[in-house]
Amino acid sequence: MDSVTAPVTVTGGAASIAADFEDLRTAAGIVGSAVDSLSAQALVLHRDLLDGIGLGAALDPVGAAHFEAAMAAALDGPNGMAVVVAEVLAMQVALTAAAEAYLAADQLRTSLAPYAEVVLHSPVSAIVVGGDLLHGRRSAAWQDLLTENPYLVDVASGLIPANMPLPFARMTSPAGAGLGLLYPDGRPVIVANGVQTHQPPPRSTRDLTKNLLRADNGTDGEITVQVLDGVDANGSRYRKVIVNIPGTKKWNRPGADTDVADLGSDIHALDGETTTYEKGVIAALHAAGVTRADDITLVGHSLGGIVAVNAARDLAAEGQNVTHVITAGSPISRVVRNLPSSVQVMAIENRGDLVPHADGAANPDRGNVTTVTVDHDHHSIGANHDLERSYLPGAADIDASDDPSISAYRRSLSGQLNAQSATTYSYVVKRAH
Repeated sequence: MDSVTAPVTVTGGAASIAADFEDLRTAAGIVGSAVDSLSAQALVLHRDLLDGIGLGAALDPVGAAHFEAAMAAALDGPNGMAVVVAEVLAMQVALTAAAEAYLAADQLRTSLAPYAEVVLHSPVSAIVVGGDLLHGRRSAAWQDLLTENPYLVDVASGLIPANMPLPFARMTSPAGAGLGLLYPDGRPVIVANGVQTHQPPPRSTRDLTKNLLRADNGTDGEITVQVLDGVDANGSRYRKVIVNIPGTKKWNRPGADTDVADLGSDIHALDGETTTYEKGVIAALHAAGVTRADDITLVGHSLGGIVAVNAARDLAAEGQNVTHVITAGSPISRVVRNLPSSVQVMAIENRGDLVPHADGAANPDRGNVTTVTVDHDHHSIGANHDLERSYLPGAADIDASDDPSISAYRRSLSGQLNAQSATTYSYVVKRAH
């Protein structure tokens, strides 16, 4: 089944309506600058007119009268500068209103989308679950209910009271913050874990996902930093860097634990905090010799995707050149809003995977955020989230897609996917208390 590529669904990205919204905002800003410039010039000319009237009237009353009439018409007449300023101002207001109206509609769409999706998928899930119950498969019925209609998780999260201390519910609430206190985050310690030069550079989304899977199959807390060298179309050499960040490996109870890929990191990262896991990723970048001249791509699965988005935010604030983030099965709808528009994000979500819904909202529809939904349903909560069983074949689906937003994203990754050589540095990130 997985050897045959399946169609994908795309929202956001370079070919979306969101890109037009951003263009509207940019246009409104340009027009606003023109309004400011024209208004300032009009004030200067009015002042010069008033200053020159007295002197001109004394020396040449007739000429001064003609000059005053001409300048007044140019400034305040039916086709004068004041009218032009008013028209340009009206244009700015219209563009700004259109942009903000779209933003409000998009926010409403995002908040209502889970409810609409629940209704849309309810008939199919009812049939599947009914069949399970009819044949006595009660355990399968629960899994099928959620994997066929994962938007129930979004809706449930929105209905949970803010004082309910659940790990994935209302992480921004005081209860969520209190839960985070049970998992002290500590400080990072990184341990070099070897260097490999035999791995070929990636050539596709599937290759990128496969490299992430290699890191995921490694030691707990292991991440990899792949430094790519290539030559661009002008013959100039370049370096690109890809960081692979695996997801949760330990669903532990509160307490001192050295493993950063754990539930504690999930709780802190979902709330947008700079976690020990993230600090370890950044320390590994520095240890691998990455500089501000290098383009950085962060790739993560599940928790690793949230850490990737938060690290991109903080690295960009430091002046590092983060260009891309790729997430697989990660709930990033809230944290991704904090990224600068220069960072291009591809969020890959399996249709029956519950984890991307853990933050209770859909990803924002933006020009720099491309959400790709793949469809690999194994009728299992675990398998639908599995990197190898669901997201590796999903990446192959993406490579086969000709969707314009995916194509634009792929073009923006051309340097990373056309490098000549790769050196992979492995590090293990641990938590010290």
